[in-house]
Amino acid sequence: MSAHYWASARALTTLEIQAIYDRLAAGGRRDGKPGGLAPQHILAVHRCLHRALAQAVTWRLLARNVTSDATTPPVPSTEVVTLAPQQIAVLLDAADRAPSPWLGTWIILATATGARNGELCGLEWSDLDLDAGTVRFRQALTISTRRSSLTTPTPARAAGARNSRSGR
Repeated sequence: MSAHYWASARALTTLEIQAIYDRLAAGGRRDGKPGGLAPQHILAVHRCLHRALAQAVTWRLLARNVTSDATTPPVPSTEVVTLAPQQIAVLLDAADRAPSPWLGTWIILATATGARNGELCGLEWSDLDLDAGTVRFRQALTISTRRSSLTTPTPARAAGARNSRSGR
């Protein structure tokens, strides 16, 4: 990178970073819809910028990381909604009668393990142990508008790489 970029980065202040977050919250959407980004997306921007500037501090290109003092909007917690046992029974009954050869299996596996669609799409034969009746979720398929990719859990989501034993 040229010296110009580092001079600009050195001139950044926490208030400028905060103003960027505020602009993203007010009108940062790129899809043309009105409104701003959701708090979790602003947090993702913050984490990316924080990591980049932390690396610049490590390399002694910057004296301090100005994102450390910036405040991101609070991310509301979401309550996990689960199916009641009666709803699961109806779903499994429908899975038994599914016209598609794979849909019934998909529903049973999702219901029995609690896996997300991306985790189910990321399964490979090596993840299944038919003798032990276990499945290991170690990656997920992520699909964006431009491409799809298999991702492995980050250390913070290492619990995502989990084993599940079939109860059926």
